[in-house]
Amino acid sequence: MDAILKILCKSIINPYYRQNSGLFLFIFIVLFGVFPPGQQFTFHYHLIMGMLETPVFFGLVLFLWLIYAVKTVLFVTDLLQEAEYSFINLLSLMDNKSLYPKLFKLQIVLYLPVFLYALAISLIAFYKGAYLLGFIVIFFNIGVCLLCSILYSHCLQSQRKRIWLLANPVPLIKIRKPYFFLFISYILYDSKSIFLACKLLSCGLLFRLLAQLDPDHYDLRMPMMIFSIAIFGHSVLFYKARKFETAYLTWWRSLPISLLRRFLHYTCFCLIIFLPEILGLFLLTPRPLYTADAFTFIEYGYSLLLLINGILFISEFSMGEFIKIMAGIFILAYFFILGGVIFWVTLLFFIIAVILFFSRYYKFENHVNLQ
Repeated sequence: MDAILKILCKSIINPYYRQNSGLFLFIFIVLFGVFPPGQQFTFHYHLIMGMLETPVFFGLVLFLWLIYAVKTVLFVTDLLQEAEYSFINLLSLMDNKSLYPKLFKLQIVLYLPVFLYALAISLIAFYKGAYLLGFIVIFFNIGVCLLCSILYSHCLQSQRKRIWLLANPVPLIKIRKPYFFLFISYILYDSKSIFLACKLLSCGLLFRLLAQLDPDHYDLRMPMMIFSIAIFGHSVLFYKARKFETAYLTWWRSLPISLLRRFLHYTCFCLIIFLPEILGLFLLTPRPLYTADAFTFIEYGYSLLLLINGILFISEFSMGEFIKIMAGIFILAYFFILGGVIFWVTLLFFIIAVILFFSRYYKFENHVNLQ
């Protein structure tokens, strides 16, 4: 490794993985910690086969990879604007033939988690004879990394604060936005990778598990259990949104707005977060999933999201404390689902969520240090 690559590694790569270590740990637990070691290969094999056999799912995976690449570009370009990293801009003095390979290697390392899983997808695609899809995966990821390296070079050469294409979206019509829209905007700005990972996991598992339901052995307990794990994964988004609210949106509590109206804003927030799963469930009706059972999934998932949101009004939990509470609720849901009484656990979660909100909203005290 030459001196320039060592500098890029210490100044860009190490901070990137250190900053996103929580995200990578969450994805690793979701992908490799849900099933026992003996079933992990089977799970990932069926997941990859679902990608290769379902065009919509395959396109969603490509889109998710593209979003991850955008995340790396935004991180690098933001880093270059900081005063302590201004020395990296000296790379703009190099000729393009020498600069592009180094920037390409930089992007390869930043993109490495995607590359490793994409390699597994390509190998399985070639093994199953889907050569076109295998080559699409390979060349798509190589092309994304090449494009990112070109964007880095453009940023260095032009000395702009942001790449115009990424930092100047199409102007929107200015309209009055509701309160819950602030949460959605924050998640899409700060946690879009976690949001897309949650949606890919929950929607992907729904399509994979429910599409293979046997009418002669129609048992929804295992799909509901896996669906619960995916929904609990959304708790990270709600935790981050709550932290954002207690730090910067405390002024809203002093406005003359009824408690019921405030509750409706949070229900709308949960509904928008849950919308992709709702649409996916309706696509699976009436076969292989009965319409009544689709509503059961929707009611259960929505009440669980409301409960997750309501628990955050009890106290200012640390992430570790919050995860322990989520684990306890999952164990409770596990026994209800195993007993086949999903309606009662749905009703229980909804009632608790409503009680927590109306009893704890004005009693919540945060101790956030804005400095």
